Amino acid sequence: MATIENGAALRPDVPVDASMSVRFGKRTLRLNLAPNAVTDGDVWVYDRVSGILASGNLVTLPTPFLDTACPEGWRRVLDQVWATPFTKLVPSHGSPMTRTQFSTYRKAYGAVIDCAKTARPKADCAAEWVKGVEPLLGPDPTERQRAQDMTAYYVQDVLRANGGKSPLCKAA
Repeated sequence: MATIENGAALRPDVPVDASMSVRFGKRTLRLNLAPNAVTDGDVWVYDRVSGILASGNLVTLPTPFLDTACPEGWRRVLDQVWATPFTKLVPSHGSPMTRTQFSTYRKAYGAVIDCAKTARPKADCAAEWVKGVEPLLGPDPTERQRAQDMTAYYVQDVLRANGGKSPLCKAA
């Protein structure tokens, strides 16, 4: 409650309205602004020295959270992330990933977005997602079922119901 009551203190000291490099202690970090991806503006951070990339909500498990998404912008940003020479990617939801694991995620993301544009049953699109990211989900079968159910919902009730993107996506 105190945080909400002191909302003005939550305003950023330096708004990120474009990609930029910033000093953080002795390091220089690259803050990358991703417009029209997961939201109107997502930030992902890259530390060249350590090779660590913090992806924020660009990478989430058990499924991409498409509630506010512009899927094609998100796909372009995932390509930009892939072009960055990171060694470890830290998602906002899920375990840290190697480049190979991120490649698995990226390919599965593209496949589920492409599937959502077809007339294939939503369960087929969701099953394709789960199969694609299965190595990233871990051994718990409930996590796979959660991924299946959430993805089917996003395919049908968010993407297909709104012309292929979230109703909150402002991109054309």
